[in-house]
Amino acid sequence: MNAINMNWLSSAEGESLMHHFYINSSKKRRFYGILEKPSLPSSIEEVTYKIFMIGRSGVGKTSVITRLAGFPEPNNYIETNGIKKTNVFWPVKIWDKVILFKLQFWDTSESSIKKYNHILPTCKDKVDAICSVFSFDDVTSFNDIPYLINTMSTIKEKPANIVIGTKFKPWSNSMVEETQVKEFEDKWKVKIIKIDSNKLTNRSELFDCSYQLNTICNILWNRDKEFLSKQIVQMGVISSEIIWQGYKRYRNLRWNPFFKGSAIKEKKESLMEVLFFSEESALCRPHLNSPNNCKRSNCAVANLNKLKKYLNSAKRTIDVCMYFFTSQQLSNVIMEAQKRGVAVKVISDANMAQCDGNQAVAFRKTSIKVRTKVSDNLMHHKFVIIDDDILITGSANWTMQALFGNTENIIITNHSVLVKRFVDEFKKLWDIYDKDFVESASLESQGIEIRQLKTVENR
Repeated sequence: MNAINMNWLSSAEGESLMHHFYINSSKKRRFYGILEKPSLPSSIEEVTYKIFMIGRSGVGKTSVITRLAGFPEPNNYIETNGIKKTNVFWPVKIWDKVILFKLQFWDTSESSIKKYNHILPTCKDKVDAICSVFSFDDVTSFNDIPYLINTMSTIKEKPANIVIGTKFKPWSNSMVEETQVKEFEDKWKVKIIKIDSNKLTNRSELFDCSYQLNTICNILWNRDKEFLSKQIVQMGVISSEIIWQGYKRYRNLRWNPFFKGSAIKEKKESLMEVLFFSEESALCRPHLNSPNNCKRSNCAVANLNKLKKYLNSAKRTIDVCMYFFTSQQLSNVIMEAQKRGVAVKVISDANMAQCDGNQAVAFRKTSIKVRTKVSDNLMHHKFVIIDDDILITGSANWTMQALFGNTENIIITNHSVLVKRFVDEFKKLWDIYDKDFVESASLESQGIEIRQLKTVENR
């Protein structure tokens, strides 16, 4: 049963969305790295699936991923060494909702699995689908598919089964006959996805892979919908909206690092913490580099360490929107997060970014994106978002004066409604502040006057 509208991409709505995925309206799809994704309207929600590719060497597992990702296909066979993970983003319409599927294809080789003991368990961990690949030119690879499916049936997540046949020749005979394909599909209740042996250069990208990607997304959706239907059947009425809300929660539970486990019944732990700073905070500064906190109820060093802890918990993103940021203690943690693969974005007030000690320059030197906007009005926000899940906000700039001298407050929460409002605000400002931060000398050379503000912060 197709919940996905298989012809939606040919509609006006689908075509208008697809231009985000192509380079300058060409036929070449954009390549997205591990931390990148298409820039789409915030109303379009994203769901992530992990797909483990299995099959004999040489059947074309890597070529399948290359075709689905829209990359140029290599002319020569190269065995995959270790694990190669490729993200393929694909928009679909289910009922009246547009969803962005993030398909994470995990590819490896038989020799790598035999050589490294950790590879197979890593690929099977929290997997959503097993994609068994065979070649229509190799009967043995086709006969291996039932064995491969059985060997993966013990995985606790009960992944969906996807079967892809490569080197399919629609107008000529193959080693694997159509009757064999029909018998397999009837027995295993799995539709074999066929990929043509030739990819003609004059065919559009949609013609080349839309059917295959839509079918994969449909299999994944139906797998989760079946699970959810069993979970909520006691409600009496199973409407599309009930299933949709349950589906969103289920996917978040599987992929959000701040959730425990993957069962739909588990609930997200509520986080609400308030940190206070006062004039007495200055008395805490002598033990700033000590492993021990003082006995004050609002020890500034303890509060600073809590901020570091939340920043260190980042797995995917840190979005900083800060009027004035001079604390090297906190900026060092953010730069370390960027080194381990966390995507960091920083928005700062243009004038304050030029002040002595502001960490905008240090961020820029480590390739962290910093955006400002020259204006007579202040960018006076003070908030940080971690993994689109934890919000840190309050009265305090992230400066030593604010944390060790002023009377300030900082609130830390994962309340979804509040976090969502700040996520939307950051995205809005990021689009408005569309130029990377440049230092004052560069601005002055363009005839732009920068107010020189004397820094009163004690860094």
